[in-house]
Amino acid sequence: TRTYNNLTSGATYYFRVYTTAAGTGSNPSRWGFTVCVTSNDDCSNATNIVPGSTINYGSVYGASASGGITVGCATGNPNDDVWYKFTAVASYATITLRTIGSDLTSSGAMLQVFSGDCTTQSSIACGKGIVNIPSGLVAGSTYYIRVYSSGTGQAGFTMANSSFRISVTPSAPVVVNSGRMNEVYHQTILSS
Repeated sequence: TRTYNNLTSGATYYFRVYTTAAGTGSNPSRWGFTVCVTSNDDCSNATNIVPGSTINYGSVYGASASGGITVGCATGNPNDDVWYKFTAVASYATITLRTIGSDLTSSGAMLQVFSGDCTTQSSIACGKGIVNIPSGLVAGSTYYIRVYSSGTGQAGFTMANSSFRISVTPSAPVVVNSGRMNEVYHQTILSS
């Protein structure tokens, strides 16, 4: 595995794949390799999420630490983060990770939400796999989401096992604690 950091966004890079050994006669179609490019490794290249939609191909595989980030409520070791952003459509939102790969699950899939821009961030919420912000967002403002594994490093991680789906819903989930409405609410959720 090779990791290259501090590359310039938008620049073209070339790499050569070769062998230093003589051919062994094995089938060349079995000489596979994967190139992983993490384009949203820094806040300034955050991938946009439209509230109410899901991005199905997130991953922290190959991601590096972002320097100068406010710790705020972050826990663990955010040394492999990727970034997303959304424009609030209401004063509340829920950010959810789903279909989390096994390596990321065991390490701890973490979320941190920031207000401000990439240079003047303020940490406003954190969570493991889900963040519910019941109030305080400003409709029309952009918020940044940092996704990271709380464990140290990525030893043993693979692309598939460090993947996730991320979604932003414009409304916080309804909480019903008791009574007949609670039964109807749970029946509806279970039957979806």
